[in-house]
Amino acid sequence: MLSELRQPPTAAQTERVARLFHDIRQSGFLAEPPVGEGGREATARFARREHMFRFPLIKNVGRYLEPVSAPLRSVPPMALIVAWLILAATGVGLGVAGLTSTQVTSMPSNLWVVPLIMIVQIAVHELAHAVVCQYLRVPAREAGVALMLYFLPVGYVDRTDSYRVRSRSGRVMIAMAGPLSDQIWFGAAGVVALTAPDPVAHIAVVLMVCQILLTVMNFNPLTPSDGYHAITAALGIINMRGNALLYAVHLVLRTPLPTNFDAKGRTERVWLVVYAMGCLGFVAVALVAVVRAAGAYLGVFL
Repeated sequence: MLSELRQPPTAAQTERVARLFHDIRQSGFLAEPPVGEGGREATARFARREHMFRFPLIKNVGRYLEPVSAPLRSVPPMALIVAWLILAATGVGLGVAGLTSTQVTSMPSNLWVVPLIMIVQIAVHELAHAVVCQYLRVPAREAGVALMLYFLPVGYVDRTDSYRVRSRSGRVMIAMAGPLSDQIWFGAAGVVALTAPDPVAHIAVVLMVCQILLTVMNFNPLTPSDGYHAITAALGIINMRGNALLYAVHLVLRTPLPTNFDAKGRTERVWLVVYAMGCLGFVAVALVAVVRAAGAYLGVFL
């Protein structure tokens, strides 16, 4: 036995150990890069990341939310889900009614109110994620602002520990808490549009347009959005976007793939390529739109 232990590892054993550490590193649990890793391997590692610069503002968010979450645990989860869905559906109905019933003939004054309300709404959106995390006893680590895809400003709550939630429905609840809260805000703006005098009603309509754009962005499955996380949680898929981009890099640069790709059939690999192309296409379109908008904005003031 001792003589066997003293034997140097075979090439096959070395390869298996190297692939094991490669998989752990790609999953994000091992941050230390291997010695000499660069070039194609570094590109593959970059492809699987979340692609988001984070600027944390609040640490240990769960500590502040426990007084809110603790009483909610006495309510059955299904009752909370049904109530939340009813509120969100009511909000959508009221918002659509307000948007279709109010005609805006000219841009209202005091539009500076709209971005202020949107900032508060986004903060509540992220707070909703954190409350559900705390309710499920997986506290959010931090909250702040970030640049999704390195150029789209968003708010965020670090929900890394949500993987500890065993049920798929629980992980879907965490992902959908923010977008559903947005629909309640949409309904409140709809009520204002239906009942307030014209200047205020017109501001509410502009606000609702911004809220619709926010909802579309939040449900876009081509970005690491709430909708994307809800879909992958419901399907039990881990890092679908990262795997798709990693496989696309593999096809171009012939980088080594993690062992979990060994079980993927031809159809699944084709879908990974299609999805990766969609993700990259959206980034290109969004980047062009942001650059053009910035150019138009600077052209007005220069």
